[in-house]
Amino acid sequence: MGQSLTSKTVQGVKWSTASTIANAVIQLGYSATMARLLEPGAYGLVSMSDQIIRFGAYFAQMGLMHALIQKKELANEDIRASFTASFGLGLLFTAFFWLVAPLAADAVFGNPQVVPILRASAFTLLFNGLAATAAGLLRRRLDFKRVAAVETASYVVGYAGVGLTCAFNGLGVWSIVYAALSQSLINALLFNFVARHDLRLLFDWQYYRPLVRYGSQSSLISFTEYFCNSFDILLIGRLLGQYPLGIYNRAFYLVYLPTYQLTHSLSKVMFSSYSQLQAQLDKLGKAYLSSIVLIAAMVLPISLGIMAASREMVLVLLGDQWTESIPVLGILCVAVPFNVLSTIPAAVCSATAHLKSKLLLKLGYVLILGGLFFLLKGYGLTGFATAVAIGEIIQTLMYGYLMHRILSIGFGSLLKGYLPGLLNGLVVAGVIFAVGTGLRSVNSPVALVFAAEVLAGGLAQTLLIFFLPHPILKVEIQKLMAKLDFSRIKNGLVNRYLGAYGKG
Repeated sequence: MGQSLTSKTVQGVKWSTASTIANAVIQLGYSATMARLLEPGAYGLVSMSDQIIRFGAYFAQMGLMHALIQKKELANEDIRASFTASFGLGLLFTAFFWLVAPLAADAVFGNPQVVPILRASAFTLLFNGLAATAAGLLRRRLDFKRVAAVETASYVVGYAGVGLTCAFNGLGVWSIVYAALSQSLINALLFNFVARHDLRLLFDWQYYRPLVRYGSQSSLISFTEYFCNSFDILLIGRLLGQYPLGIYNRAFYLVYLPTYQLTHSLSKVMFSSYSQLQAQLDKLGKAYLSSIVLIAAMVLPISLGIMAASREMVLVLLGDQWTESIPVLGILCVAVPFNVLSTIPAAVCSATAHLKSKLLLKLGYVLILGGLFFLLKGYGLTGFATAVAIGEIIQTLMYGYLMHRILSIGFGSLLKGYLPGLLNGLVVAGVIFAVGTGLRSVNSPVALVFAAEVLAGGLAQTLLIFFLPHPILKVEIQKLMAKLDFSRIKNGLVNRYLGAYGKG
């Protein structure tokens, strides 16, 4: 079973990564186009609505998808119970937010313009409820090839199709809303078509009890995570308004897109495979350290590289009206990689059912973050971003202590896992900074500077991973290469190199 799980996990990582890259390319083009068609305030309004919807989503989902993945033995009645609960809760909370939208918009943000957007966006809760069981079953089976196909197809049609069409026809902020609704509806239809599970409703408490027991705890933790991840959005929207929130939202998204999306898809694979190793803590500990090394080696160089190229990235991808986001982006490049890396220990906690410890950690983090926001609120957007960056570093240290307790991993081993990524990130950022400085000194066009920075950073990262890897990273890449099949690679030079690397 071990080899089967390893093979499925590797395949899952490959398909999730492929899906993420495809989605990232599409999102990049979509975001760059939309940023020139819409003003910052539109993104601020949608961000406000999203925060309220996410608040309800944690209750509407009740952690049922994770409960379905985590349950050791799964009967057809469990699947029917999960679908009934997900569909029912989605329908209930859609109706609830339609009714309370005026009160919620006024209480949270004091902005009546959010009301119609919130009411329309509430239907994503229903669509996501319809998709949850089917998506959970595919992930439980580690069938990430189909998950990737569904997510990519729904994004292409919803955002690149519906969203851009609406924006070019002058629908403004509603183009973002209609894109999200279309994507979630298509997601629900395709997931259920692919998974083909029993759609009959079931009303028998004995099958709900184990799902609700795990799911309610998981949902409570997710609700706490909501406050952690949304504290900055809630405060900026309430205290500064929709325009600054739009600036902050796009700055966050520029670093979020290539880092969080990649790690989020991988964390889905990790949670499914970690769940199957929950009784084998020694193997789980090794898998955790490998995940940290490999993912840190991706997200830290990307984030620090974006920091070095922040000016050109904003000007080229978003346009001149977004220059206020440049300093905010630079600070968030410190916050986001630690945020996405925290999904790995979070997945371990969920997979091993250490939910109480995870909840206490999140509550402590919320208190720390609140204190940081209070101390730095006088510095505006950059103050909020700095608070988030400091808070994420503290959360990483807290998770390290928790992994030490759960997996009996030494603190030295935990810290070493981040070292290759951090060193590579500093080198990549240095190369990008040097290239950018040189080209700007001779008044090169900003698009040329950005293209050169991307090329230089990509070459530096490739060199550091495949030709001059840190010893810790090299060991983990060798382990990964040993599990991959190079037989389908037609390029003989690439095949020989990868094969030799895998053999060490």
